[in-house]
Amino acid sequence: MLFFGHTGITLTTFYAMERFMVNHGKRIASRIDYRLVLVGSVLPDLIDKPLGILFPNVLGNGRDYVHTLLFLALITGLGLLLWRKRRRPGVLVLAGGCFVHLILDSMWTQPAVLLWPFYGHAFPAGTPSLWSDFWIRAILTKPVIYISELYGIMLFGWLIIFRRGLLARMIRTGRFE
Repeated sequence: MLFFGHTGITLTTFYAMERFMVNHGKRIASRIDYRLVLVGSVLPDLIDKPLGILFPNVLGNGRDYVHTLLFLALITGLGLLLWRKRRRPGVLVLAGGCFVHLILDSMWTQPAVLLWPFYGHAFPAGTPSLWSDFWIRAILTKPVIYISELYGIMLFGWLIIFRRGLLARMIRTGRFE
C-alpha cells in the first residue's frame, strides 16, 4: 500500500473507533492525537525505506525492522509504560498507527519479516531501484492498491475542499473537532 491508502484508511479507522468509544462512554478516546495517527500510519515506511536505500545489499527489501512484530511489541510496551506512569496515550496511538500499517501491508504473507528474528537474522532480499517500477505496476493492476489510494486521496480531498480548515486544525491541534 502507498501513502494515501495508509494515511486515509488509518485515520478513518481511528476516527471510527473514537466515535464508537465516545458514544459508549469511554473517555480515553477523546485524547487521540491524529498527528500521531498520521505518523504511525507511515512510520514503518519512513524508517525502513530509507534504510533499504542506504543499505541495499542488506536491507533492500524496504520492509525490515519496523515492519516486524518485535518493533510493534517494543513500541507498544513503551506506550503502555508511559500510559501507566503518566496517563499519556501518545505512544500507544503511534503504535496503533503502526499496527494498522502492518495489516494494510498484509505482513502476515511475509513471515520472515513479520516474525523476525525467529526465521533468521537476515531479511528477504530486495532491490530499491526496482521499487518505483513495482509501485507503478501495483497501482495500475492491483485493485486493493488503487482503490485504497483513491480512497485516501478522496478523504484528503474532502477534508481540504468540503471541510475547509479541518485538516489544518488537525495538523495544528491533533484533533478533528
